[in-house]
Amino acid sequence: MKKVLTLLAAALCITVANAQNVHQKDQYQKTFIQNTQRLPNQQLQASLRDGAAWENFRAEHGNWWVEFKEETGTPHRAFGAPIATTGVTASERAFNFIANELTEFKVNPADLRLISNHNSAKYYYVTYIQQYNGLDVMWSEATVRLNMNNQVMMFGMDIYNNIDISTIPAISADGIKTFAAADIALTVLSVDVNNVPKILPIPGASGIEYKLIYEVTVNTTNGNGIPGKYYSLVDANNGTVYYRSNQVHECGAYMMAADLQADAAITDNPLVAEVNRGLPYLRVEIDGDYYYTDQFGHLSLNFISVPTPATVDLRGLYARVSEGTGATNIESVDITIFPGDNVIAFDEEWGSTPSEVSAYYWQNIVHDHMKSYFPDFTGLDVDQLIRVERNDGTCNAFYDGTSTNFYQDGGGCPATGLFNDVVMHEYGHGVNYDLYAGLGDPGGMNNGAMQEGYADLWGMTVTNEPWIAKGFFTDEDSYIRQYNVGPKIYPQDLIGEVHADGEIIAGAWWDVNINLGGDLTSMTNLWMDTHFGTIDGPSGDEGSIYTDVLIEALVADDDNGDLTDGTPNFEAITTAFCLHGISLIGQVSIDHEGVFTYIEPESIVEIEIEVDIDYPTYVEGLQLFYRLNNELTWQSVALTEITESIYKAEIPEQELGTIVSYYTEFSDVNGCGNIVSPFEASDDDPNLPYFAFIGYYLQESQDFDNTFGSWEVDPFNDDDATTGMWDVNTPIASIDDFGYIVQTGEDHTLGESNLCAFTGNAGEADPPGTNDVDGGKTTLRSPFFDMTLYENPMVVYWRKFSNDSPSSANPGNDVWQVYITDNAGDTWVPIERTYTADNSWRRNAIRIEDYVSLTSEVGFIFIAQDSVIISDPSGFNGGSLVEAAIDDLEIWDTKENNISIESEAINQLLIYPNPSNGIVNFNYLNFSSPLIVDVTDQLGRLIYSGLVEGQNSNIDLHKFGTGVYYLKFSSEKSTFKSKVIIF
Repeated sequence: MKKVLTLLAAALCITVANAQNVHQKDQYQKTFIQNTQRLPNQQLQASLRDGAAWENFRAEHGNWWVEFKEETGTPHRAFGAPIATTGVTASERAFNFIANELTEFKVNPADLRLISNHNSAKYYYVTYIQQYNGLDVMWSEATVRLNMNNQVMMFGMDIYNNIDISTIPAISADGIKTFAAADIALTVLSVDVNNVPKILPIPGASGIEYKLIYEVTVNTTNGNGIPGKYYSLVDANNGTVYYRSNQVHECGAYMMAADLQADAAITDNPLVAEVNRGLPYLRVEIDGDYYYTDQFGHLSLNFISVPTPATVDLRGLYARVSEGTGATNIESVDITIFPGDNVIAFDEEWGSTPSEVSAYYWQNIVHDHMKSYFPDFTGLDVDQLIRVERNDGTCNAFYDGTSTNFYQDGGGCPATGLFNDVVMHEYGHGVNYDLYAGLGDPGGMNNGAMQEGYADLWGMTVTNEPWIAKGFFTDEDSYIRQYNVGPKIYPQDLIGEVHADGEIIAGAWWDVNINLGGDLTSMTNLWMDTHFGTIDGPSGDEGSIYTDVLIEALVADDDNGDLTDGTPNFEAITTAFCLHGISLIGQVSIDHEGVFTYIEPESIVEIEIEVDIDYPTYVEGLQLFYRLNNELTWQSVALTEITESIYKAEIPEQELGTIVSYYTEFSDVNGCGNIVSPFEASDDDPNLPYFAFIGYYLQESQDFDNTFGSWEVDPFNDDDATTGMWDVNTPIASIDDFGYIVQTGEDHTLGESNLCAFTGNAGEADPPGTNDVDGGKTTLRSPFFDMTLYENPMVVYWRKFSNDSPSSANPGNDVWQVYITDNAGDTWVPIERTYTADNSWRRNAIRIEDYVSLTSEVGFIFIAQDSVIISDPSGFNGGSLVEAAIDDLEIWDTKENNISIESEAINQLLIYPNPSNGIVNFNYLNFSSPLIVDVTDQLGRLIYSGLVEGQNSNIDLHKFGTGVYYLKFSSEKSTFKSKVIIF
């Protein structure tokens, strides 16, 4: 007769309660990423999409969606119509695709080391890491997805192509230990070092700084007995700690409010009824041999025919439970097995506590849950230690890399091992690390927010409940984390605390479940499949990571290996992620600078823009928002497509002298993500919008090429910038490591001459931080203008302001300011004060009387400033790249007869080259009357006077010697002045 042994346990599903929780950041964690709430720079993204490398790729392969890694200028993620490649194996096909199709992105295939090559039911996943002189480059990645037709349908290239660094460390691996732990005020138990250095790219003041680092783990313990395993990246030459994350994960770093401590009186029993369940995979010893129950707690012993002694321990194939802080206090029961059925209740009478059996049961459940999706993964097929009823703390639980740990009741909390989702959460950390490592991620899942969010999901995809630890602090209506309330949204809810930040991505997945009609199985299938992509990155890079997860979700959902035609559950997935600020809207390019033609008063204002959309499936409405003069309220009108890629909006009739400001906005199909052009024009600290002028005529211009009045640098003698002071000359472009033009190399004025005002030149071969604005402000003052000559004057100026280079250590934290005066500088009224850069020539327009009175002493000052942040943990003291330029300051008026059409043409007369070696050319295509030209030197002496006739002419000033000369062109109706330099 078959003999059956059934071991039953009282497994606890606690529903107690909780006080309000407060997140605590770990003060020892560090990241070299400064802007953790960073969104893609749409201007830079558009520039990279318009670059030759991507344009050539699209010309060959069609309109692929792409988001670039701004630090490298390479496609971080791209997908589109599948591309055929060559090779026998998936890794060969991926490598050949990189080598043959991505050469323009300067990817050197010889630098790539294969780290992952596996497949799901739908795709092949091939991933490489970049090496430099045989050393791995941290968080570099070349990854390719191939469908089952062996076609590339997605790829990403986070590859650095300008590394130049010594790979010989100045500090030994043993010597680095002191530096790694120097600032940790905890008990340091040990320090472990990976003896092989790696390369870490860090944004610096002058571009990417490449650091030779050691990977170090500092093992600690705190006053509550909670261990720490601080994974650290430490400079191998000077000992600076650039990055540190704790690989011990607590259930949640929380503090209870003091008044809630008194409300902690609870019973020792769960608040819901116990449920009898079999204990899976439990070990039974008979005559020195081990036997294990099945997943239901059953064990068949065909050889038992007489009473037989046996020993049953609270340990099994995938778990062993020790009470307290040790590892060997494991419950063990001696029993006699009789022929027939044996039922043993492994309960308190047998010496076990409810938290022991509960933790054992749920760790096995989540292990089986994981194995049902990854049956070939064996990295966790071990009897991992569980410690319960720890008496060295309360109200917490943690995973330390090799064991899960749960505290006894106290401090207002039940024993934490009684919460099934807490047990699965802690074990989930081990799954995150080891499963990712098993799929090819060298360090396992490193990102702290991903770790916490995904650990929650390991429990939630079993319980089908939108919370973790309901009733943790004895209040039935509160939780450690809850996902059926208002969503956490990126970037505004990203606070740098891993549990809180993880709620963004876990909440997105839970809302996928909701959007699928509560079909938890379908959501879990999608979530599990995204693991094959091993999405990860350093803490602080959550914006990019969460977008990658969305792309992987669509990849997992796709049914034909081609994302360009959508996926079966596209709406359910994208809407859910959209609720949490995660979107793919960024692939819209708008070719538009504003309206430059004369607009009749009281007529419809028609505005046309050209639009290029890479992923039309994801884009829906387009609107134009406008406002008038200095109003604060924006109104909207629809933009409608009139021809392919051309959209038009109509703004109602406006009266003479109106300045119309406007911007455009695309929305994604879910109505949350959007693209604004000019980018950030709708933000609280907005970029300059586009402009259209009603009934205005150009009167006067300061373009530095043809006209140049008495501009002055440091007019108040209080500038404190150490480099990068204003200058007027030919600008020399400065470009960071990724092709981002920090300082312009071109003025704004049309023509061959190239003169403008700008903040400091460096040499053409110098790095971009050589002569940018450093250490303070630099001020440029315009000439003073007589505005009493005009009826309703408007001033227009073009400016270029850069403070957000992706290679900066502290992007976006330096200010640009513009002021106006009507009393020659006794008082100044602000026009602009912004931290929002737009590294292109942008036009601003103001009506003078909206700010000051019309006097003969109206002028402007322009201030670029570098703001140093001393506490910058990257070691670069907050230094950033700041550059600015000014050109084409113009006066416009509504009084048409101020200048005739011919005299307006004088204002647009071209004088070139300037500077010149002697011959100065004139070109005035639309002006036919003769002009008188007078030339004076710097002392005001008239040295030449003559008649200029025809549309093209010149004079020779070389005979007067090198220096600065002033030219005055006169007709019957107006005059035009300019400065030229003879060298």
